[in-house]
Amino acid sequence: MNQEQLVFLFIALGTFAFGLIIFIFSCIYYVKKDHVMIIEKMQQYHGTYTRGIYWFWPFAYRRVGYYALVPLKRKIHLYNGRKVLVEYQIDDPLKYHYFKTNVESFINKIAKENEELNLEVIKKNFATIGITFIGIKPLD
Repeated sequence: MNQEQLVFLFIALGTFAFGLIIFIFSCIYYVKKDHVMIIEKMQQYHGTYTRGIYWFWPFAYRRVGYYALVPLKRKIHLYNGRKVLVEYQIDDPLKYHYFKTNVESFINKIAKENEELNLEVIKKNFATIGITFIGIKPLD
């Protein structure tokens, strides 16, 4: 082997090694404390993972959800122009994820269906999507 072929071989091996390292690290997922991650394999639910470091094959596995399991506060603009601060906690991340809604649109849907934004109605409806309602405060 002459020197040019040796240099080419080292460059090719270095490029392959670099690509392999990028491939391996791009498939690593880290889940923080009090969070969960939902993974699908070929568009089918595969599992819910809690705190830790995970590695999945790319292309077959995909992270589709990442949720905090601590109380959250969110400012929401209601359809009638008012603003409220809603405090809630996700109890069932799987149910919440596959319900395919967010808290703002869900509260607006409840507000449109009911003339009065009753706390009992909100609690009951939030339970159907895997959320525990904690409180609501008007901001205006």
